[in-house]
Amino acid sequence: MADFAHGISPAWIAMGAAITCLLPRTGMVPVGSLLSKINLGPWFSIVGVIGLGAVAAKSGFGELVGRLLFSIVPLTPGNDAGNFAALSVIGMVIAALVTIPGQPAIMTSLALKISVATGWPLITVLMAQVPIWTTTLFPYQLPPLVVVCQLGGLSAGQLMRLLLAMTALAWLVILPLQFLWWRYLGYFG
Repeated sequence: MADFAHGISPAWIAMGAAITCLLPRTGMVPVGSLLSKINLGPWFSIVGVIGLGAVAAKSGFGELVGRLLFSIVPLTPGNDAGNFAALSVIGMVIAALVTIPGQPAIMTSLALKISVATGWPLITVLMAQVPIWTTTLFPYQLPPLVVVCQLGGLSAGQLMRLLLAMTALAWLVILPLQFLWWRYLGYFG
């Protein structure tokens, strides 16, 4: 409630409060249980996956991959269905290379170029990133899936079968419906 006064993001405040609660001297969590009952492995996996996306976005690797993919896949004004499918494929490839948390950073940095190439409004290009997240092929792409595997005792094979089924459903049902809905709403300009 006091963001306006100090200018610190609520996320940092919440993280500070959580760390304070976990400190041994506060007595909120017994020291022995913090080390013996909490499995920190999934959290390190999440940090690594999110960090991979951040490194790809900041290092320029993501923009290089994006430019390469966009040079291979033509985007033309007026070909809304083809452009939507091409952006979905490009987004899926970028997400496979840099994980889902890193994909928006790369796609957003290329959004203006995509907007010019497709003739779409910038907001449509930015919104087109979201349906791509339903086409996750590998568990490492989404940090929560890594946690589910480790905490739920799921094998990678079981999760891969689920992800392949979800991706097929996305390509056959969700993405076409999304495109038709956006066309009906006039989002393609």
